[in-house]
Amino acid sequence: MSVVSSWEMQIKLQLGKLKLQLPLKDIIANQQKTNQVAILPIILPHVLALSDLPVHHGDPFDRLWHEHLVERKVTHMLDLQGQLIVIENVPARVNVETGEQLFAPETVERLQQIIWQRHRPKRMIQVPVYEYT
Repeated sequence: MSVVSSWEMQIKLQLGKLKLQLPLKDIIANQQKTNQVAILPIILPHVLALSDLPVHHGDPFDRLWHEHLVERKVTHMLDLQGQLIVIENVPARVNVETGEQLFAPETVERLQQIIWQRHRPKRMIQVPVYEYT
């Protein structure tokens, strides 16, 4: 996950545009531990490359990724206390170079509702588990 994603979430939290059931730092730490999510930095060449991009609108985060993002429906998976949870057809902006998935604040809220409400799933699957050795 790019540091830009966590930065944008923190700003949206402070503006009241994003509501989370847990503190952001706890969510990120949990994802790092549970799903081995790595935080990718912004380096100076990334920042300087912004001068070569056209200004499409005022959101600096969208400008940073604009040339590489496409709208897609993705399958979101997470390990919640040892149980694999799969949510299909989630709208996301996907970076075509890295595969990183960016979710709108309302999508994050809906994902949290689905995960914590634990309604009956659409279907059940069996998943093979392998160990990386």
